[in-house]
Amino acid sequence: MAHEMSGHSKWAKIRHQKAENDAKRGAIFTKLLREVRIAAKKGSDPEMNFSLKSAIQKAKSGGVPKEKIESAIKSSKSDESLLEEVFYEAYGAGGVGILIKCITDNKNRTFSEVRTVLDKNGGSIANVGSVRFLFREVGEIITEPPGDKDSIEWEEKILELDIEDYSFDAEGNKVLINTDFQNLAKTIQELEGLGFIIFESYLTFYPKNPLDPPFEVREKIDSLVSKIENLDDVQEIWTNLS
Repeated sequence: MAHEMSGHSKWAKIRHQKAENDAKRGAIFTKLLREVRIAAKKGSDPEMNFSLKSAIQKAKSGGVPKEKIESAIKSSKSDESLLEEVFYEAYGAGGVGILIKCITDNKNRTFSEVRTVLDKNGGSIANVGSVRFLFREVGEIITEPPGDKDSIEWEEKILELDIEDYSFDAEGNKVLINTDFQNLAKTIQELEGLGFIIFESYLTFYPKNPLDPPFEVREKIDSLVSKIENLDDVQEIWTNLS
């Protein structure tokens, strides 16, 4: 059981950086609220809808005001747009695998925009399944332990749970817990029962065999990912880099 920060850990690229400007903050809010809207279509009670509960936690962690989150949940009831979640698989420079999660009301438009960015930046769309099998689905939970954070008691408690790994943030205040995605909801319930405060929980993808290409390839992949992330319909991106 590793307790240090691993290379693929969310701590390395935690998404709670302050927005550089209002325009960027607005774009981030829009993407987070889109996840709330699509999750709320399955039910407006977060205690009965785990996807919504996770989306709300994520939006709060991203700094989205409470009233905007509540408005997104309400609007989902009368939302006539056909929002849906789609994944695209791609390859970048050096054969690096890329997974792209989007929420869109027009799959043809979104696919065209993603493919155009890939084509112009040394990437290509891959056949369905050809990249996703390079990753495994993992549930991640950002939490704060109860009571004395220096106590080993809470560590002993979480080691009794069905988790894969855990690590501390730089300040040692929060704990990132990894678990099999199928066990994510159950693990959250167990942690809450132990008094843990849950800040965020989500599905992520870890590469089964991380690649460590030359620096030049990494630069190209970073540039490509940045351009894809700027597309309005793109929510998250994963690569199989180490």
